[in-house]
Amino acid sequence: MDRIGMVIRSYYEHDALSQRALADLLGVSLGTANALVADCTAKGFLAEVPGTSLRKMTHRITESGIAYLENYRVNGAVIFADRPLDDLHSIFLYGFECRDQQITFPASALMPLPLRSLNGEVLIERLIRQLKEAGIRDITVVIGYMKEMFEYLADQFQVRILYNPGFITPGTLSSFCSAKEHIRGKRVYLLNGNIWLRTNLFHTYECGAKVSSVYRKGPVREWCLSLNKRNRVEETVYGGENTLVFFGPACPDPVTSKLWAAKAEQAFLMPKNNATDWESVILSRTDDQELYAERIEDGQIYRFHSPSELHSFGSEREKISSRTAVRAVAQACELPEASVSVLGTLIEGAESRIYLCDAGGKQLVCRIPIRSMHHSSLTSAASQNPFQRRALNPYAGEYAAYNAVRPLHLSEKIISFDVETGYKISRYYVNTLPVNLSDPASPTTVKCLSLLRMLHDAALVIDSPYDLDSQISAREQFCGDLAGFLFADYAEMRENMRKIQNGLASLKRPLVLCHNNPSADRFILLSGDNVRLADWKNAGMQDPLMDLAMFSLNNDYDEWKTLRILEIYLGRKPDAEEQYVTFGLAALSGFLGVLRAVSGGMRGIDAGDSTLRMYGFARRYYQIIVREHLDDCIKD
Repeated sequence: MDRIGMVIRSYYEHDALSQRALADLLGVSLGTANALVADCTAKGFLAEVPGTSLRKMTHRITESGIAYLENYRVNGAVIFADRPLDDLHSIFLYGFECRDQQITFPASALMPLPLRSLNGEVLIERLIRQLKEAGIRDITVVIGYMKEMFEYLADQFQVRILYNPGFITPGTLSSFCSAKEHIRGKRVYLLNGNIWLRTNLFHTYECGAKVSSVYRKGPVREWCLSLNKRNRVEETVYGGENTLVFFGPACPDPVTSKLWAAKAEQAFLMPKNNATDWESVILSRTDDQELYAERIEDGQIYRFHSPSELHSFGSEREKISSRTAVRAVAQACELPEASVSVLGTLIEGAESRIYLCDAGGKQLVCRIPIRSMHHSSLTSAASQNPFQRRALNPYAGEYAAYNAVRPLHLSEKIISFDVETGYKISRYYVNTLPVNLSDPASPTTVKCLSLLRMLHDAALVIDSPYDLDSQISAREQFCGDLAGFLFADYAEMRENMRKIQNGLASLKRPLVLCHNNPSADRFILLSGDNVRLADWKNAGMQDPLMDLAMFSLNNDYDEWKTLRILEIYLGRKPDAEEQYVTFGLAALSGFLGVLRAVSGGMRGIDAGDSTLRMYGFARRYYQIIVREHLDDCIKD
């Protein structure tokens, strides 16, 4: 390891670094750190500059120092994300042999670990983001199992997708060999897609070939490392006790990566190595390479082998979210945190938690998005969910909708809305009346329809569309072939939905601000005739009949009930075009609901019977259009 390069890198990454802090970073004595800084200064890589009042002089990197570092720039990264879950190898093989039999797996069981979320962020997306934050742009993702589900990464994150046809073999040697041309002769990070790094451990420059290492207590079944005083790997053995082990990313230099590629190629030619991991090939002998180990603090790197491990690790997010809610409410109400308490969890969703809080005797509702618990960056927060990205800030549309409807007094009362984090605090209404919308002509239903008509008649405009087509496209890309695997007539259903999409597009109907998801649990019925509509996160510009379509869908209305609410809403009988638009939007929304349920299951979210229900809705509403010849209103 080039210690001169390490010193220069330290000053590149940390401005005005003290020599004591440098000693801690490098793991050397203060005297050694002082000598290294003096050497770098004498060679012109560092320059003395005035310090602070506590430290008269400090050092800064020079242009010569940056030029020296360029010799150690990391060329790229390879993420291995091609493996099935450890306990799915036999199931996976058996399933493909028996597809003519009625063998099905829950979508959540099939989901590859790298695509699962932890604290609101997909594992592999987090790794890609951290690599790019370190200036590493040339990223290769090796895929195999459920390969279609990874393809969105190429467009969304500008990474290279590389398919490994040998992904089903038990060992990972084939993974390495499939990417060997992106490894050989390069300084490149190698890492598995099922790891989670608490902090960003990647660097723009690496001054030698290295592997990550952590200390493990007790017996371990990992590659154990023996190091000299300068952390060079002198001996390796598989299995040990109370020792340093290879764990996390590795980064060979150009010479070492050539050696590793040659070793992997030679081993791969022998069938007995099918079950061998690439780490075993490169670490079985290290006396022929100059390899160093970077000691990583405990709790910085986590590796997951199963969804249950991931779920157990993620359970801490609920505690974090609850504490965050207390802080958010206290800040919004200008109260000490001791005066705020969480009374209960109202909704525990995949993307947010909604709490009932007491703030000095007042009951409030506080929404805490899961992604906001760990990300302060607006850009990274906006990139976590690949669906419905209507803006760089995913809360901008909702925020704009609340501002637009405020003069109409249609929504719940908002106490505080942080558009960057998504924290939303609103009034909790007590003594509300039950909302039952099963009867389309009941007084309660009529009141709710009147609220929607008032909203639409206001013809409000915000800069945020609610685009069903783009949402369907994004979900389909994420689901890959799984939806078709679950439903035998999926291809026919998709073609029917495409006909509706084309028909609606040809009508070019005017758009207004719509809620886009009115349901019984979102209407707040107060005393008198006062009705409010809550939860505007899906709000955006759409055809007004979208709210009628969702009203029908959310209440499981049949054809007669849907036509009845249309008549009440319009004050007259709907014409053929209005019927076509309503049933068409309902069918597309049901179809989108199917894709949401499937993609949610793939991310470990149990959708219950939602998949079958929504598929039935989409089929039912399309059949109404065909039976009643409503598509005759479409002009060729």
